[in-house]
Amino acid sequence: MKRLVCLLMSVFLMICPTLAISNLPSPTSEFFVNDFANVIEAEDEKAIFDMAKSLYQSSGNSTQVVVVTISSLEGNSIEEYANELFNRWEIGSKEKDDGVLLLLAVEDRESRIEVGYGLEGVLTDGKTGRIQDDYMIPYYKNNDFSEGLKSGTKAIIDVLNGNLEISEAKIDDFSRLTQSTLLFMLFPMIMVFGIFGFILFLFCNVDKVKVCKKCNGRKFNYRKQRIGDHLYTYSTCLNCGEKYTKSSIIISSSSGGGFSSGGGFSSGGFSGGGGHSGGGGSSRSF
Repeated sequence: MKRLVCLLMSVFLMICPTLAISNLPSPTSEFFVNDFANVIEAEDEKAIFDMAKSLYQSSGNSTQVVVVTISSLEGNSIEEYANELFNRWEIGSKEKDDGVLLLLAVEDRESRIEVGYGLEGVLTDGKTGRIQDDYMIPYYKNNDFSEGLKSGTKAIIDVLNGNLEISEAKIDDFSRLTQSTLLFMLFPMIMVFGIFGFILFLFCNVDKVKVCKKCNGRKFNYRKQRIGDHLYTYSTCLNCGEKYTKSSIIISSSSGGGFSSGGGFSSGGFSGGGGHSGGGGSSRSF
C-alpha cells in the first residue's frame, strides 16, 4: 500500500508542473509597461505609462492596466501564459481584483487581454475582443506593435473611465475568442479531478478481497473501521463465510504549511496589489 501511495504521489508531482509556467519574467520597475520584446517606441512607452499611472492614481492606487510584450510563448497557449503572468504579478488590488493585462507575443503573432474578476462586468470577453479587433490588430498586422499597444491601452482606459462605448463582438467572433479560454479553464480542472478520482477509486478498492481463497467465491460483504492512523477493511465471503482483514495507513494533511498570497512584486517602483484573474478576457491571432 505504501509503495502504491508513493507511486501515485510521484506521478502527480510529475504532472503538476505542466499546469504552471516556471520561466515567467519578473516585472520591470515601471510595472505598467514591460517591453521584453523591444517593440515599443520610447515615446509610446511613456504615453502608455502615463495613461496607466493616471488611471491607477485616480482610482485610489487600485486599478492597474499592465502592458507586456514577449518574443515567444515557448509552446504555451497565450491563455495559459497570460493567466499565470497576471496572477504571479498580482495585477490590480486584492480587494477589487481590478487589473487588466495586455499581452503581446510577437513571434507567435498572438494577442490577449486578460481581465481581473472585478472588471469582468465592465470589460466582458466580447468587449475585449472588439477592442483588439478595432484598436489593436489593424496595427499588429502591419507590425506596428507600438501604436497598437498604445491604442489598445487608451481604449481600455477610456472604457473604464466611461468615455468610450464598446459594442460586444459578433456571435461568431465571440465564440471564437471564448473557445480557447474555456478549454484553458477546463483542462486543469479535468486533470485534477481525474487524478484525485483515480486515487480515491484505488483507496476505496485496493484493500478489498476480490477472490475467496477457500471457495473461490467473488461476492463479499465489506466493512471499514478506522483505528488511529490505520484503516481496516473487513471482508466476509457471502458463499462460505470466510473472513479477511486488511489494513492501510491513512495519509493525513497538516496545517503547518501552505501558500500565501498578497504583497506582490516590488522593483523599486510600482508593484502588483494582489489581484487575480480567473481566465476572463479574449485572445486574437493576427
